[in-house]
Amino acid sequence: MSSQTDNAMTRLPSALIILMSFSLILGCTRGAAIGSRTGSPMDQLPPWIQPLQEFGVRPDWSGNGKRIVYLDALVGDVHEVEL
Repeated sequence: MSSQTDNAMTRLPSALIILMSFSLILGCTRGAAIGSRTGSPMDQLPPWIQPLQEFGVRPDWSGNGKRIVYLDALVGDVHEVEL
């Protein structure tokens, strides 16, 4: 290979690193607006969605589709609500 080709091959990784670093820096500045919301999503529910309980996690339909089952904590007791 010629010396010009060798120089181009050694500069390519450096240019890629600089380009990737620059794009990461620009991408991180856009993330500042994310997460700056206040309040709870529960405060802005559409009118056709009504909360059943004030607590509970991991809701799912029961096997027969007539009840909703949920946990009272991440590792908690199972509760059912008949609809």
